[in-house]
Amino acid sequence: MRALIAVRLSNVTDTTTSPARQRRAGQLWCKAHGATVIGEATDLDVSASRVDPFSRPDLGKWLAQPDDYDAIVFWRLDRAVRSMADMAKLGEWAKKHGKLLVFAEGPGGTALELDMRATSLVAELIIMLLAFAAQMEAEAIRERVKGSRSHLRHEGRWHGGRVPFGWAVVPNPNGPGYVLDECPESGPIVREIIRRVIAGESIYAVAKDLDEREVPTPIDREKHRIAQRAAAKSPESYVMPTGLPEKRKRWDHQHIAAMLRSEHLRGFTMHDPKATEKRSAHADGGEWEKWTGRPVLDRNGHPRRDRPALIDDETWAVLQEVMAKKKRAETLMRSAGSMLVRVAYCAGINKDGSVCDRPMYGSSRKATSNGKTLHDAPRIRTYRCTQRGTGHAVSVKADVLDKWAEEQFLKRIGHSHISVPVTDPGEDHTADLERVRESIRRLRRDRDAGLYDGDEDEAEYDEMMASLLKERRELESLPSRPAATRWVRTAHTVADMWHSADTEGKRRLLLDTGARITVTSGKHSGAGFDYSRLSFAIGEHDDPAAAALAALAAELEDEASTPPSLTRLTPEEHEAFRQDILDDIAHQEGLR
Repeated sequence: MRALIAVRLSNVTDTTTSPARQRRAGQLWCKAHGATVIGEATDLDVSASRVDPFSRPDLGKWLAQPDDYDAIVFWRLDRAVRSMADMAKLGEWAKKHGKLLVFAEGPGGTALELDMRATSLVAELIIMLLAFAAQMEAEAIRERVKGSRSHLRHEGRWHGGRVPFGWAVVPNPNGPGYVLDECPESGPIVREIIRRVIAGESIYAVAKDLDEREVPTPIDREKHRIAQRAAAKSPESYVMPTGLPEKRKRWDHQHIAAMLRSEHLRGFTMHDPKATEKRSAHADGGEWEKWTGRPVLDRNGHPRRDRPALIDDETWAVLQEVMAKKKRAETLMRSAGSMLVRVAYCAGINKDGSVCDRPMYGSSRKATSNGKTLHDAPRIRTYRCTQRGTGHAVSVKADVLDKWAEEQFLKRIGHSHISVPVTDPGEDHTADLERVRESIRRLRRDRDAGLYDGDEDEAEYDEMMASLLKERRELESLPSRPAATRWVRTAHTVADMWHSADTEGKRRLLLDTGARITVTSGKHSGAGFDYSRLSFAIGEHDDPAAAALAALAAELEDEASTPPSLTRLTPEEHEAFRQDILDDIAHQEGLR
């Protein structure tokens, strides 16, 4: 008799039902019955509650080849199925193909052999009774796990699952169980990413740098954590799950963006109440629904902070503003790696005599010779106007325009010093008031979504809402003095920032300073590029001295309107600051 041993495990850290134990039980049965093992179907990290035998990666392939064996040996029934419907399908298949279904450790610990090679109503009845028991056990386990996780979440303890990147599981210092604390290895990586993105660096550049430094990704760290935990429990029987890549994963800009938009960073405990329904619907062939986790709320209606926050509320607001701008910018970008997108504009003349004034985008083409394309030659990067049928076709080599733009930009304002904001916090309760209002809005959205639909839930909602409204009234009654910001010049220059930035960083610097390049039409000639086709301006002024004077005038006007109670420059400091700007202008005039 030819036998196939089937091994399945929902969680590779579950050492009590380890693959090695299942394999040994199957081999012992085959040896005792003189059966020849012709293969093994191993499915790890596969749930029997969600995946039927025919849909499993390895067992499904074997079930499609029924002529290769006579019996399938499982360790126990729950390794095969956990629902009556799946057992019915498996029993019908075994009956159709005349197979022997073996459960090496059946009820009472003895082997259960269901011979489907001959019609047997008793065997079919036994199959359905055992499948009913397995399904009831699965439902009981699901309810216990759900209740346990809910209790742990509201207790502020770690409930298991994938650990959010930036934190580590540690023993609870205030009682039983475990909690999350900042990871000494990945926590600083998250803070570094936040700092660099807020500073204007692109997520692509951050991901590339992390890859070059070989920083482990969140997936790498999670798999390593699972492997360590399993090996610590049972090092002699642990089997690394199949399908894991030998090489580490690469950082993905989309995953980084999702991490930066997640309120995990604020130390909130996140939960999606409908996650199980979404997974089940997807498993049944439905469309995938995005995870829409929400913070778990405390009795006062505020999000629970059960772990150290990697970002404070003020920095979180700044980060989300930056991320919103990046999302809008992504819809405008048509060519990654082009420094002058939304900086260079077409100045070609349309058929009606008007100036085109449309942005130029990065492109590439093969080099040509005598009108023929040189397929073996490297591609030439260009900026070109994408508007068709206008009577002009403005384009310019990207290397030429990038170099010229850099020279013009640095010549004009490269020596200017970078100013940084210095904020007087004053006495402002706006942030606390907004936090409470956000909690009120969040609580009302949850109720509208049907998350508080029972009497007990309604009482909990009323209690939290009353607490939030009381807190809002108290904050609104407190006196407040708005914060103010003044700009102080640093020792760093625009040129310093330029040379340390990547392509996207330079593009952002050009946009932030109001740089604008226009390109007119031109004819190709052997005399080289005609730079008279190009013009460069900073902000509203072609003259950088005039731009600096306008900025100074705006600053003086703003300072004059500053309330005397706020921190401000002394007259001596102000005059020195003004003289520094005039010295910069004089220096620039000397270079012209």
